[in-house]
Amino acid sequence: MGSMEPTANAPTDFDPRRGLRGLALLGLVGLGQISLVFVLGRGVACPLREATGLLCPICGTTTAVRHLLQGDVGAAWGANPFTMLIALALALCAVCWLVEVAGGPATRPPRRLRPLTFERVSLAMAGPAVLFAILRNLL
Repeated sequence: MGSMEPTANAPTDFDPRRGLRGLALLGLVGLGQISLVFVLGRGVACPLREATGLLCPICGTTTAVRHLLQGDVGAAWGANPFTMLIALALALCAVCWLVEVAGGPATRPPRRLRPLTFERVSLAMAGPAVLFAILRNLL
């Protein structure tokens, strides 16, 4: 019997079309949130901030997107640098996935990080997110 270890030429279970659909869904949710801001003058309130006055890691994201739509990258960074870095990473993923869907080369993480599942990415983001939330509330 052969090894269960994937080879360099083995197909992966990642589908860039699925990744692009997920980003599109995230974009639609964001579009709905920013639409509320433009129509009502305010987005959905953060439950943590409402209950405790503390900022969560994504507090300020709607403000950052509003600034980006107005072309003010500096103000967007000031509103929430953490989510701006995430947005940059997602934009890079989108470009890589679009290239792959169009027939270009597949871009994959190093072997030691595979499989790059939603759960693994979420766990990897949890530490920086908590650290960012602590620091932004202390400073």
